[in-house]
Amino acid sequence: MTDDERVELVLLPEAQQLVTDMRDEDPRALQRRLTAMHPGDLRDLTMLLAAMVPDDRPVSELLAWYLNPKENTCTTSSSTP
Repeated sequence: MTDDERVELVLLPEAQQLVTDMRDEDPRALQRRLTAMHPGDLRDLTMLLAAMVPDDRPVSELLAWYLNPKENTCTTSSSTP
């Protein structure tokens, strides 16, 4: 498997699942999954997840789902910060 295939077929689906699980599942289960990963896979996954985060948004907006769960202020609109 090439590096590009590994990213597309293994790491990207894992990254997408981690994003969903972080919001919807028990964080301890997520910690156990990450702890069980090979260090190289964990490094590559971390880099992929970092690349998926928009760098033109304030942290407060990116983490609104966590910081203000009752308000649910996290949106997918393209409004400016």
